[in-house]
Amino acid sequence: LYDLSNDPYEVHNLIRDHPATVAQLRGMLDHFVNEAAQQRDALTALAEDAALTPQMLEHLRALGYIE
Repeated sequence: LYDLSNDPYEVHNLIRDHPATVAQLRGMLDHFVNEAAQQRDALTALAEDAALTPQMLEHLRALGYIE
């Protein structure tokens, strides 16, 4: 956690000085990761149910859209 206006080279980490901000950002990140996982799982289920060729499925896997 850095104050880029006063520390543009990110020398002084402020993580210990702002625990509430850190907790809020971690919560936001956890929410984002969970949402992304749910969307990935939904796309994986749709891809498995759809009439996609093995090549199309492999292409979607390579792009990270499905597992």
